[in-house]
Amino acid sequence: MQTLKILTDRVNYENDLQMLRNNWIEEVFAFSGFDIELLNTLPRDKVIEFFMKNKIELIYFADLKALKIKLDGELIGEWDTPIIKLIDDNGIYYNEISINYWSIIDKQIDIKEN
Repeated sequence: MQTLKILTDRVNYENDLQMLRNNWIEEVFAFSGFDIELLNTLPRDKVIEFFMKNKIELIYFADLKALKIKLDGELIGEWDTPIIKLIDDNGIYYNEISINYWSIIDKQIDIKEN
């Protein structure tokens, strides 16, 4: 697993985390050979249909803010629970967030040939 560390304000950190997670998901899908631009234009019901047809599972653990991605039953990515640490820099407070993650991109596994 790799670790991503970011510094963010205390108010909008959840938006920052969501943006990072969504970008990571898109990277994993693109590496897996899926058309991200097409997926981003589809209505939600068509995206769900696309996921079912292609045997894609996004398993989101809302209470942990963690995520697993499976393709055809095989785990191809994990986004771990963010660890949030409050930092005090001479009275200015911000969050340091650490996220462990892993995907097939890191291992350079070519699933398109399987």
